[in-house]
Amino acid sequence: MPPNDQSPRSLFGRLWAPIAVVLIAFVLALDFFTKSIGLVEKMIELIGGSAQPIVVVTEVPVKDSSSCLKFAFENLAEDFVLGNIRLEILAASGPDELTGNMASTVLERTVNFEITPAYLVGGEREIVFPARIQAERAADAAFVDFCPTLTVPGTTGTLTVRPTFFSPAGQTINTLSVRDGAGASLEGGIMLTLLRSKNETVTISDQVEGQVP
Repeated sequence: MPPNDQSPRSLFGRLWAPIAVVLIAFVLALDFFTKSIGLVEKMIELIGGSAQPIVVVTEVPVKDSSSCLKFAFENLAEDFVLGNIRLEILAASGPDELTGNMASTVLERTVNFEITPAYLVGGEREIVFPARIQAERAADAAFVDFCPTLTVPGTTGTLTVRPTFFSPAGQTINTLSVRDGAGASLEGGIMLTLLRSKNETVTISDQVEGQVP
């Protein structure tokens, strides 16, 4: 049986072996972390800085008149540009004669689109209206109001529409998540109530600020 070696060199060797293993593991981990930290930071940047752009579409009632649709855009990319909005007509009702006190309501409104009876009876299947938006910074926000009126006074009706968004060059914008006010998809469309009293006078303008709360 060999003698028990208790020399300082032997003791040092036995102590150093596990320490060396720990140090090697630490160095390898540090090397991996150093090399990957740039990727991690990039992932954090992408996750935190590229939230999907959304547009929330809500019907906003207007007393004794046609409703408006409000398009509220959020998280827009810095280079986002909107040219127009197309409203595909999924369902329609009317035009029906407006009766009662509401038929004679006196009202003045500024609107940005006139809806003829053809839109209600199937002669027209979509509405296209200009909606100019140019983002000024990353994660920008903006809104557009669509405030229509019926061309025939004393009538009422409804439209269920589904929006699609286009660039000024006419290209479809597919990056937007389109939702209603409750956060649900607008695949089934949103209903717009239409009403114009016999005594409602309207001005057609691209500027409808103040018409929608």
